[in-house]
Formats: sequence, structure tokens, C-alpha cells
Amino acid sequence: MQHPEDAAYPAMPLSALRSVPVDHIVPAAGIAPALGALITAPAPQEGLMNDEQRRRLDLEVAVAHEDNAFASGLLTPGALSQFTRPECHSVMVRLREGQALRFRCHTGHAHTGASLLSELRASVEASLWNAARALDEDVMLLKHLERHHEDAGEADLARAYRQEAREARARGQRLRQEALQATQGPPAAGPGADDTPGGGR
Repeated sequence: MQHPEDAAYPAMPLSALRSVPVDHIVPAAGIAPALGALITAPAPQEGLMNDEQRRRLDLEVAVAHEDNAFASGLLTPGALSQFTRPECHSVMVRLREGQALRFRCHTGHAHTGASLLSELRASVEASLWNAARALDEDVMLLKHLERHHEDAGEADLARAYRQEAREARARGQRLRQEALQATQGPPAAGPGADDTPGGGR
């Protein structure tokens, strides 16, 4: 593994160090020689995967190559979480391996906890902006109706639409403030919290 102090994004190797045992930590220039030495060295018996771990790895790789996670049985060992993936709305299963916590939906998408949080926050932000846009359109229609009834001499209706437009504009301004705060907030996940294999679909 590349040494965090040598990496452009130290969060990536630091995340690996926190999650799994690491045998070798070298600078980028030392990775190729280290791999060459490992390839020619006899495989150590200690630390090899057992049959269950290898089965799980094979399933993960298959899902990453577009196989169906639900049909493959990959989700069976996990516990259903209360979360759904914002993009595809699939219920997610919580998978824990050592210190690593991941979430995977039955269509095959996978997330770390940090990347799922980032996607949930992005979904909330998009919903706020969509609601603010809808209220803008509501105000425009209400103002149009106000003018129409003023021209028709229906002052009471015009007054009612004018008041409703004020209230809608105030709600829209509050939503815009919430959306701006969500946009300017700290990122939920850094470069080290990318999706696990299969998460790019």
C-alpha cells in the first residue's frame, strides 16, 4: 500500500489502514518493486482467506461485473438497514467485515458509510432546490392571477392571490436559505470514501 505521506490524497490509504490489516506500506516509487518481490515469493499460509471469505469475495466481484446481487445471495448475510439509496430507492443491506462498514442494495450499488451520507445529503440539497423552484413558479402564477382579477375588477380575489403570493415567496426564501446552507456545508466524504466495486452503476 502507498504510504499516506506520499499520496496525493492521504485519506485513501488512511482509510485502508483503519479498515484492514496492511502488510506493506511503501512510497509510490516502491510499489512496483514490492509487487514484483511478492509475486515471486512463496505465498504465506497464515492469513489466507478461508472458504467463506473467498465465496464472499467471488460474489462481490461478480456483482461488480453486473451480476444481480439479490439473485447471487450476496445480500443474505447482511442485516437490512433502514436506509434506501436515494438514486435507485432500493433498500440497502448493512455489511460489516472487520472494522469496515458498507451498504449494498439489491441492484448491486455499494457504499461506504461516508459515501452513502454524501449521497443522502446531495439528495436533500436537490430536493430543497426543487421545492424552491416550484414555489417560484407558484408565485409567478399567483401574480398572474392577481393581475387578471384586478383587470376584471374583482378586487377581493386579487387581494387574496396577492397575499398567497407573499406567503409563497416567503416560504421560497426560507427554502433557498436552507439549500444554500446545505450547498456550503462541509463535504460528507473525502477522496478516500469512494464507492466500493459495483458502486459506479
